[in-house]
Amino acid sequence: MADPPSDLIAAWQKFVSDWEKQINQVSAQVMGTDEYSRVMNQATKFSVVARQHFDKQIEEFLKTVHMPSKDDVAAIHDRLASIEESIEQLRLALSGEKRRPDIPITRGRKAPGPR
Repeated sequence: MADPPSDLIAAWQKFVSDWEKQINQVSAQVMGTDEYSRVMNQATKFSVVARQHFDKQIEEFLKTVHMPSKDDVAAIHDRLASIEESIEQLRLALSGEKRRPDIPITRGRKAPGPR
C-alpha cells in the first residue's frame, strides 16, 4: 500500500513539471513577438499618463481641502533645513566655535525636559 501514494505524488509532480514547461514555452513565444512589445509599450505609456492624471487630481483635491501636497511639504522641509543651517552658522559665529564636520547638525524639536 505504500507504493500507490508515492506513485500519485510522482504523477502529480510530473504533471506540474510538464505544465510549467508548456507555460514557459508559450510565454516565450508570445513575449518574443513585435506585437507583444508594442502592446507592452502602449500599456506602459498609458500607465504613465494615468499616473500623471491621478497625481494632478490628488493635488487639485488637496488644494480644495486646503492641505499641502507632497511637493509643498518637501519645499517646506528644504527651507527649514536651510534656516536651521543658517542658525547653526550664526550660533557658531557668535560663540567663536568652529563647526566640527564629524558632529551633525541636529534638526527638529528637542524632547521637552522634566516638569
